[in-house]
Amino acid sequence: MNAERLKSTLRWLKQANQLDFFPLRKHVRGYNAKTAGCDFRAGLNVALLAFPQGMAYALIAGLPIQYGIYGSAVAAIVASFFAGSRFITLGPTNATSVTFASAMAALSIINEEARAAMLPLLLVMIGGFMVVGAYLRVANVIQYISRTVVTGYITAASLLIIVGQAKNALGITFTPDEKERATTFFEKLIVTCQHLPELHLESATLSAITAILFVALQKKFKTLPNVAITMLVVSGIAVLATKTLNPEFSFERHAQLMTMQSAIVEEEMKEEILSPESIPPRADEFPLEVMADQQRPEEERIWSGSDIRWLQPIDASNWPITMPSIDFDSIAQLANVALALALLCVLEGTSIGKSLAARSGEKLDGNQEMFSIGAANIASGFFGGMPASGSLTRSQLSWSSGGRTPLASLMNGLMVAAGAFILGPLIMYIPQSVLAVLVIFIGIGLFNRHAIKIVTKATRSDAAVFYTTCIAGLLIPLDTAIYLGAALSIILFLRKAATPELSEFGFDDEGGLSQMEDKDKPQNAEISIVHVEGDLFFGAAEIFDEQMRRVSERENLKIVVLKMRNARHLDATSAMAIEELVGYMNERDRILILSECREECMRTLTNSGIMDTLNPKNVFPDNHANATLSTALALGRAQEILGDQEVDIKIYVNPNKRKKVGEE
Repeated sequence: MNAERLKSTLRWLKQANQLDFFPLRKHVRGYNAKTAGCDFRAGLNVALLAFPQGMAYALIAGLPIQYGIYGSAVAAIVASFFAGSRFITLGPTNATSVTFASAMAALSIINEEARAAMLPLLLVMIGGFMVVGAYLRVANVIQYISRTVVTGYITAASLLIIVGQAKNALGITFTPDEKERATTFFEKLIVTCQHLPELHLESATLSAITAILFVALQKKFKTLPNVAITMLVVSGIAVLATKTLNPEFSFERHAQLMTMQSAIVEEEMKEEILSPESIPPRADEFPLEVMADQQRPEEERIWSGSDIRWLQPIDASNWPITMPSIDFDSIAQLANVALALALLCVLEGTSIGKSLAARSGEKLDGNQEMFSIGAANIASGFFGGMPASGSLTRSQLSWSSGGRTPLASLMNGLMVAAGAFILGPLIMYIPQSVLAVLVIFIGIGLFNRHAIKIVTKATRSDAAVFYTTCIAGLLIPLDTAIYLGAALSIILFLRKAATPELSEFGFDDEGGLSQMEDKDKPQNAEISIVHVEGDLFFGAAEIFDEQMRRVSERENLKIVVLKMRNARHLDATSAMAIEELVGYMNERDRILILSECREECMRTLTNSGIMDTLNPKNVFPDNHANATLSTALALGRAQEILGDQEVDIKIYVNPNKRKKVGEE
């Protein structure tokens, strides 16, 4: 018996599947040199952007730099095998990085190595949620979370990015206690302001040069990879100044010290000598002049590179294979974070893909893209990556550069991986303050004033969702804020969908259809025609029943004809509401007739047994060939019931649909 049930379940799962587990085969059919050239150009352009962006997003997330680069490569490569379209280019993003950082801070996991130790399990959980969700076609449900939520969330994330990187741009160091305490926007802002007197002049100078050069390049040469150019130029200036004014400083020695410190911490974590909370600061968080071989001479120097925080070089020859540690306590601890990041990845990735697909006149399968993002995150968990989603800038760049197939993403990932081997050792010449300023500009770029204007001016509910999500993102961890915004968005949607309004219309002296006042209402026997528009699922059924009872209480009312053509999503609750309405009307010597019942409506009424309560003679199915025939037959049935009585016909509709009623 159990074996039969298992076979039946597996058979159902197979039949329910609508995913393509290897869509790349479709894209390589007919692949030619011209298409390959377009994909290569797009991949190269994206790789030039993805490499420095990966470093920036790792800095935002509070992870070692290599996690951003490895994540950019792995996500782009793996996604190309499972993506159903060319429109979404995966990798670490602003939103996923700052959400991860916020969640880790809320869990009091501050140190880079401690956060990195949590990543493999977290990424597999994120990917697992998304793969299962894609199989169950959850992307079809995500559309009920409005884009207003994403706009509010991204606005809060951008502010967090800016204030979070201000300390790195100014060369300020937080104490371990301050790092653990400053987890929200206002807390970070207050602690940063308290440390302003400790501003590091050299780091601040480099930050100012970076800002000036980047703004100038963006103004004059928007099409160039200005992030990479700015990083290269200012890093060159910093290295030249350091070598000229402090010849004793050794970049190689500095890199060795940082690498040794990281290796010791990682080894101690593996041996469980240290808990994440007790891990000491990284080597680059100490002023390096305290180290004997890096001490500056007694005389003051105009410029000393010894106390500038330089990035740690990457040795891609040691590209790690990271196995998730299955720990049920850790799973419980990370479940909320993983689910929030999975939700964010779907919202971010599918909205970007749908936008580009619409501009190209094509359609996007949200569930297939959700599957590819999930697979990319799982792979990142095993190969040293970080949370990945659809990147707006990289997706837009790939599309505008002429990428024809997902192979453009594959080429981009391979180029970033090659860059990790070739350029990884040179990263030690980049000051952290330079990268921090570029991250701040990336955060500023997230402010979409046009979108904010639309969502705050369109409707009150949109404005409420936006401000609630944004303010929550500044006061509480971002992974909680996105739940709050999504819940409010769904509640307001249900509130609108569950509030059918009915008004009485009649024909005026000129033959037009207009709303009737009390003084206009005649006293003959009435047949009321009620247009039911919108959803009649469980959330709307009670209000519909209440309003229909008010209609049924009219003194002269004899028969109510419900036009069901535009009634959607009938369920058990709405069927029971109709049954109760029939009983209520029968007690008052009134009859309910249904017309224009679509197939879904007829099936629900029949399966639930409500058809017998209504009397099949009083239910008229919709006629596709003649839109008015069903209601005409219903009115004929009403006249048959009333006999020779003189009657008035009233029409009730949603007042928000008046224009449509007038047009019909």
